[in-house]
Formats: sequence, structure tokens, C-alpha cells
Amino acid sequence: MIAQAPSYVAAPATIMETMAAPVYSSVAAPMTVAAPTAAFGMPQPVKLTQGMPEPALLEREKVAYNQALEKQLKKQTDAVLQEAAIKKKMLEQQAATQRAEFELQLDERLKMSCLQVDQEANTQCNGLREAAITQQTALEERAAIQAADYNKKKAIEDFSFKSYEVQKQWFEKEAAFTQQYQQVMKAGSKAVITPALPTVV
Repeated sequence: MIAQAPSYVAAPATIMETMAAPVYSSVAAPMTVAAPTAAFGMPQPVKLTQGMPEPALLEREKVAYNQALEKQLKKQTDAVLQEAAIKKKMLEQQAATQRAEFELQLDERLKMSCLQVDQEANTQCNGLREAAITQQTALEERAAIQAADYNKKKAIEDFSFKSYEVQKQWFEKEAAFTQQYQQVMKAGSKAVITPALPTVV
């Protein structure tokens, strides 16, 4: 809105009219026979206030001018203030629009950042899960191998102990049989009389 240049009421022009002083012409009086009379020789004074406004009129004009000036000043002031109010409303609306757009952009950036963080977290979680599965699989494989090796060695160990027990029992029985046999042989040798050999003369 283009601001209007202030204009003011022109002061009332009081027309000053000056009247020319009357010009007196001397006309020769007719010659009479009568006795001469004395003439008033002072000219009539000029009216100095002729055409000048009276102070009361000047006061009324001044009051009217001031009232018109005050009215015009109020009108122009109200127009300027109204224009300023409109400009402020436009600025407020513009600021509100920019604020809404900024908040929308900020909210959009926040959502995108949160989505990126979630994606990174999911990627890390998947990596951890895969690493855990790999470690779990390796542990299960090692456990299975160790269990199989244990079972194999346990079977060999059991067989060895059983064989040891069998051989020990056989040895003990063999030793008992041998001892018993020796005792029997010893007892038998005492009961048999061996004849004396013949003497050659």
C-alpha cells in the first residue's frame, strides 16, 4: 500500500484591500460680491482598517482552520495506523506460514533421521543375530564332535577295563589253579615210596 503524502489545509487568505487616498482638487470659487468666508482646510482622514478583517473574523477563521487541520491530521494518522496494522497482520501471517513450513520440514527431517537410526539398529541387530547363530552353530558342532570323541573313547575305555578285568580274573584263576596243583603235587610226592636202587657187589 503506497503511503499518501500528507497534505495540509491551506491557510485562509485574507484579502487586504487598500484604498487610495482621495485626491482633492482645488476648484476656484466663483467670485462673488459677498464677503469671503473661512474654508476648513484639513483633509478627511483615510480609513486605515478599510478592507481589513476584524479580529473576531480572524479568530473564527483560525478556529475553523485548526479544526480542519486536526480533522485532516486525524484522518491521515488513522490511515497510516490502519496501514501499519495491515502490514503487521501480513507479517504475522507470513511468519506463521514460514513457521508452519519450518516445523513441517523439521518434523520431516526428524522422521527421516529416526527411520535411518532404526535401519542402522536393525542392521546391527541382524549382524549380532547372525554372529550369535554362527557362534551357536560352531559351539554345537564342537559339542557334537567332542561328544562323539568322548563316546568313542568311553567305548574303548570300557572295553579296556572289561578286558583288564577278564584277564585279571583269568590270571587269578590260573594262579589259584597253579597253586592248587602245586599243593596237590607236593602232597602226592610225600605219599609215594620210591624203591632203593640195587647195590652191585
